[in-house]
Amino acid sequence: MAKQKPWNQYEAIILLEAYIQVYEGKIDRKKAISDVSSMLRRRAQIEGYEIDAIFRNVAGITFQMYSMESAFHGYTLRKPATKLFTEVVRLRENNREQYENILKMAKKMIAIDSRTEYQNWLINTGMKNTAAKNYGNWLNNVDSYAMKNGYSEKSIYEYDDTSELVELYEKLNMDTEFVVKHRDYLISFRKYIAYKSNETIKRGRRSSDLIASDKTEKISQNFAEKAFLLEEESFRYSQILSEFFEDGLVLNAIRLDKFRMIYKDEFDSEISQDDNELTVKLKKVGIFADGRIYPKHREEQSSLLDNIRNEILDVLHNGASCVFISCIMDRWRQPLSSQLNIYNETALRDIVMAEHLPGVYATNTVFKMAKVQANPEKDIFELMKSSHTPLDYNSLQKKLWFIPIDTIKHALVTTPSLVQVDGEAYMYAPNFPVTSSELQHLVNVMKTKINEKGFLVSKDIAQLINEKCPMVAINTEGYKDWAYRNVLKYILRDQFEFGRSVISEKGKKLEMWQVYRSFCRGYEHLTLSDLKQFSSDVGVQIYWEDVLSEMVRVNENEFIRKELIHFDVDATDKILNELCPGDYIPINQVGLFLHFPTIEYPWNSYVLESYLRYSKTFELYHVTYSEKGVFGLVVRLNTPFKDYRQAIIDLLANSNEWVNEKEALSLIAEKGCQARKRLAGFDKIVQEAMARRENILKERK
Repeated sequence: MAKQKPWNQYEAIILLEAYIQVYEGKIDRKKAISDVSSMLRRRAQIEGYEIDAIFRNVAGITFQMYSMESAFHGYTLRKPATKLFTEVVRLRENNREQYENILKMAKKMIAIDSRTEYQNWLINTGMKNTAAKNYGNWLNNVDSYAMKNGYSEKSIYEYDDTSELVELYEKLNMDTEFVVKHRDYLISFRKYIAYKSNETIKRGRRSSDLIASDKTEKISQNFAEKAFLLEEESFRYSQILSEFFEDGLVLNAIRLDKFRMIYKDEFDSEISQDDNELTVKLKKVGIFADGRIYPKHREEQSSLLDNIRNEILDVLHNGASCVFISCIMDRWRQPLSSQLNIYNETALRDIVMAEHLPGVYATNTVFKMAKVQANPEKDIFELMKSSHTPLDYNSLQKKLWFIPIDTIKHALVTTPSLVQVDGEAYMYAPNFPVTSSELQHLVNVMKTKINEKGFLVSKDIAQLINEKCPMVAINTEGYKDWAYRNVLKYILRDQFEFGRSVISEKGKKLEMWQVYRSFCRGYEHLTLSDLKQFSSDVGVQIYWEDVLSEMVRVNENEFIRKELIHFDVDATDKILNELCPGDYIPINQVGLFLHFPTIEYPWNSYVLESYLRYSKTFELYHVTYSEKGVFGLVVRLNTPFKDYRQAIIDLLANSNEWVNEKEALSLIAEKGCQARKRLAGFDKIVQEAMARRENILKERK
């Protein structure tokens, strides 16, 4: 047994690149291992190194790839990483340029082998460069297949005896599946045998006397001259379709003439058939669809189409009404483009339907069974109905991969019985885990609570379920308050009125603004603490507009019923008119409250904020009411500015106290126009203010 050669950096990098291809799903692990084994064994032979059956064989590379896998991920998986493998992984991560240079050298080293010599020989016989390269690739595929499937224990490039190659050829020729799928591979193998026999092939001649040995008579018996020529012709036709008509050959005289010209240029011979005979032949070697002949595809391409067709049949036979062509395109986009040159849904539909799919019909958008109406909404509903746990977008997209996610989302929000129970999760409401007796008990306690309080909110529902229906609470652990409300809104729709935030007696629908107003009407005096407690009780923020429609805020902490405060509107407006010489004034700049007409409580900014709801001449422009502090602009009713944004633009345009967006935002905050130093879309406000300020300066000049 020959002494094993230690692994070097070049070999390690070749193995690493192969593993990365496996990790990224670009190549099958077995094929990667077989390819690496073949490359490293051939390279060693070319270097004059004596190898045996064990040297860099498939079993050994399999073991070493486990070690490389550990090095790549940084922790031990099935085999610890060697020091060399760890070094090349770190080199790739830390010094990519040096790594790429070594990789180029490694590729160059393995490229100079007998495959290259075989291709050169083919070119010398008159074959085009592209065709010769294809023959070389096919021969490599023969090599991998033979070792992978046990037909040979060594690479075909290691055979020196031509008779052994002939025996291997005969074994492969008995593999029916291989012969059917890889006719071109066997053609390349026959030529390689001729090359190894040191025979020459005259251009255009394909004869069974190419191999001068006793063994070649067996090949001659299997491939008679006439059959061989027909096979070669079919192969040539297929090659032209693949290389020059990827998008299909239109069957008209002009395009057929172009096909003939290409054939003559490529093979230095003319097609003898007339157009009708040629069309018949092309339909046999290609795929006829939509008035075009498309090239038939290699093993991986045929496998891809088979997988797609099987997926379509599986989905439809399992009850779905349709499969969207766009979803097939999304699911297999990369292999469709790289293997089949399919880039649009129309081409995908045609090539899928080129082979008979029993009972399947294709429209412009979906595949479906011939007598079934496409109804994706029903498919979505049936899945949701069958699930007794909520499903989120990711789960739905996996289970319903054949329906676009936008269609799924639309069905979720437009089907009343499908309710949202989490950020991106929905459920079929009748599947809520509650028995009929538990549900009736819940209805009773809800009605009792509504009689006491007048209404319920989401927080109340969650509390009642936890207190009165413990088994339901256990089965719905993790549900948010509003999730309970959404579910009950559907299943108890005949028992209660469900507003946006409020649940009330049937026939007496309430909304939260009504609840706040009703709450305020029950008091002559309220504190901010009272409002905050009520906000906490109902589970929603304070509705300031509705509070101030019923109350007057007399200071930071107190609110008084509006009927208990009497404003002299005309007198107050007259004073404001004197204090505001222009179209507006920041509310915090209004002072001298001693001059304001006397009311039941002392004037201050809070009172003024409430008063502006009653003024005949002025109104308040602001971002929002604030819990603490008063902010905004007192603006004349006849101003040209329609909202807070327009007034702010004018304020900034007439100010020289800022030069950039940050300073502008600080300025309006300092003037008390708003509480926070941020405002959505403020960048556009600043741009408009700058432009207007420039115009103002020009007009002044």
